[in-house]
Amino acid sequence: MKKLFATGAVALVLSLAACGGGSGGSGSVDTETLDIAWNAQPPTLDPLMTTATSTRDIARNVWEPLVAPDENGEMQPVLAESYTVSEDGKTVSFVLREGVTFHNGDPMTADDVVASVQRWIEKTGSGSQYFADATVEKVDETTVNIVLPEAMYTALDLIGDPSQIMAVMPKSVIDAAPTEGVSEYVGTGPYSVVEWATDQHVHLEKFAEYTSPEGDPSFTAGAKTPVFENIMFHFVTDPSTRLSGMQSGEYDIANEMNFDMKAQLDGDPNLVTEADVVGFNGVIFNKKEGVMSDVNMRQAVLSSLDMTSILQASFADPEFFTENGALMAEGQPYYTDAGLENWNNPDPERVKQLLAEAGYNNEPVRILTTREYADHYNAAVVVEQNLKANGINASLEVYDWPTVLSTRTDSTAYEIFITGFSTVTVPTNYVFFGPEWPGWTNDPAITQALDDITYAADEAAATAAGEELQTAFYEYLPIAKFGDNDTLTTYSGDLTGYSFDPTAGIVVYNTAPAE
Repeated sequence: MKKLFATGAVALVLSLAACGGGSGGSGSVDTETLDIAWNAQPPTLDPLMTTATSTRDIARNVWEPLVAPDENGEMQPVLAESYTVSEDGKTVSFVLREGVTFHNGDPMTADDVVASVQRWIEKTGSGSQYFADATVEKVDETTVNIVLPEAMYTALDLIGDPSQIMAVMPKSVIDAAPTEGVSEYVGTGPYSVVEWATDQHVHLEKFAEYTSPEGDPSFTAGAKTPVFENIMFHFVTDPSTRLSGMQSGEYDIANEMNFDMKAQLDGDPNLVTEADVVGFNGVIFNKKEGVMSDVNMRQAVLSSLDMTSILQASFADPEFFTENGALMAEGQPYYTDAGLENWNNPDPERVKQLLAEAGYNNEPVRILTTREYADHYNAAVVVEQNLKANGINASLEVYDWPTVLSTRTDSTAYEIFITGFSTVTVPTNYVFFGPEWPGWTNDPAITQALDDITYAADEAAATAAGEELQTAFYEYLPIAKFGDNDTLTTYSGDLTGYSFDPTAGIVVYNTAPAE
């Protein structure tokens, strides 16, 4: 896939533009406030309680993990000073950085790290699925071990996965947290939370006592050098309003711009616009109950979908998407073409046969979507058309993004929802394989393949298990992938230090006015 992990192409430090408070390229640079027009409100700021990217991208400024992947996929220390894996592969040992302070003024301790790792195991899909039988041990005041019952080939990839970071918090905050997530937003990151005004903004403030990890910035690894005193994530759900705000200088950065705005954005000399590899979108099936719990119905949907038309409606131009039904992008580890025979292969006769085998009797197929992600909504419109054309009684149910996130947890409320997934380095990191994640995947062949990757003896065995996984994926069909795609972000005036991580999204804590 174009640009994916190309050195210097995605995580490059751009000589872009803006002045704090919205400059529109005017040159009146200050470091008071970085104003960001954000497309969707997060359902929570607790990064362990959701897989929503709106939470992930804001929360990474506040909380930090023990390790994070660099642009080469190698795990680098963040709150750890160093880490080692035992010879038998069963113990991952972290030596903690000294002198790290939480936003409340307390020093980070090994007890805080143990509580945070245990919470990550309990609350996240990767943690509960792969580390439920692990032991988290405080060796001494500066050392914490994660002890596994057997060696895991992908242990570090899972521990450092940026989609739901192993966020380190004070033990006291964790102990006091209600079921729905932490109520005190206390981390070690370069910014602390000042205010979350629902439907308006999240206000972050530079943490004066912040201590950064070492190394050149590389995706979410390396040094963090906050410059702006404040970061404002303004919730601006309408892309036209985000565009006009960028043109007027009200905002410095705007995410999730419509792809048909690219020419207009490129024509503004005060703006720089980047299309970055982000992952893929798709149809997620409710497999717990209802008509989509029948694999024949899911296969009927796949054989109804014209992926080329869906991608064109979502991303406007092939410059911004790649027709690829595989779990991984071509050129990535674990890429295979196994099982792709029926992907992007609309076949009305096959649909008719599968509907008959499913005993389908015109039951409604409700499709959850939102206008806050234009690519999701545009895809949903074509999906609805494709399904109706093949005799499936489909209809759209359009909500704001937080409502989609809450509704998709109710197995009685829908048959399909539309969402996107960030690029991963190992396919086991996809949340849709988790049995507790909305859609509720439950397939022995998928589970076996995931285990075969996780506990592979070597790279060759892991690669073979990746082909096994994709074959099982297309037989069970937990989701229907559309194809790989970019996201469009625009920036004003004279900013430097912004980066985009295809596994983690927008990274702004190193952003500063250019000299």
